Amino acid sequence: MFRKVRSYKIWHYVKLISESATFALLLSIIFFGYEMIQNMTESKEMTDNLVKIQNSLTTKYLGIFPNYMPAINKLFAEASNGDSIIIFEDVLYYGFKSKPEEFKSFNKHLLTLRNGGSHVIVAYYNPNSIVFHRMAQESRFPTYITNLQKERKYILDSLNNLNQNSTHIDFQKIDSTLSEKYFAMERKNNYTKFCNDVKSYLEPIQDHEITKGTRVDQDIYSLCGRIDSIKQHYLNKNENNILFTDYQNMYYDITDEIIKLYKNYDFELIPLDDYLTMSCWMAGNKIIIAFPSKYNTDEIGFSSQDPAFSIYILTMLDGVKQ
Repeated sequence: MFRKVRSYKIWHYVKLISESATFALLLSIIFFGYEMIQNMTESKEMTDNLVKIQNSLTTKYLGIFPNYMPAINKLFAEASNGDSIIIFEDVLYYGFKSKPEEFKSFNKHLLTLRNGGSHVIVAYYNPNSIVFHRMAQESRFPTYITNLQKERKYILDSLNNLNQNSTHIDFQKIDSTLSEKYFAMERKNNYTKFCNDVKSYLEPIQDHEITKGTRVDQDIYSLCGRIDSIKQHYLNKNENNILFTDYQNMYYDITDEIIKLYKNYDFELIPLDDYLTMSCWMAGNKIIIAFPSKYNTDEIGFSSQDPAFSIYILTMLDGVKQ
């Protein structure tokens, strides 16, 4: 009898412990589930807060050229008629080869804003300046640009020492001769890349005919047609016969065509002879800026509504106007 009672009690305790363990496990599962739901909720709240913080920042990274060009077009597409438009660019044909559709949209937005009463100011490199010439060198034979600069300095310093009182040295001719020398070296040592570059330049921008539409549409279409003709004129020949001056004259002529169009729309044009510290596109109080990168060949773009940048751009504008 005693053994039966003891056996019964032992079994009873085991059952209680088992039920307690099951209950504890159940509680643990419920608690764990609650904690997980809480963590997910808190994580979502943290993520949402981070997004809010990011969206509240006045300056945002946009990427490397030409990836930020759509943002430039969005800036001008959202601008109101009458907004002041200020642009600092190295060249007027910004993006015409790398993103031709964005180039067309960009110009269409500018012409439309000008028709709506906006005052458009564009500062750009003077095609006749040394800065423009040096920039063309950097883009046409980047592999050898350092060698050219060293040889140029050596030759000019030597000539200056030999002819300190002479004024008949034709520095421009010397520089042009050196340019053709290093341009030929670039073509020889990177021939496939050179030919692909020529081919990409010859891709037409004018992709469809405008039979109806606004004056702006027709003007952009005509401009692109003239640019295509200029490219064909200078580059549509055997690659071995293309000179550095062909590229340079092509850039000159394209710039002239855009200047004509802008003047026809009463843009305020400011040719620059000094290097730009940055490029910028400003509509009202919104701005996109692009800084030269030490580690990339292309510029890095940012969007901003920070008034400090607007003040800086206006200060730069006052400086170049003087």
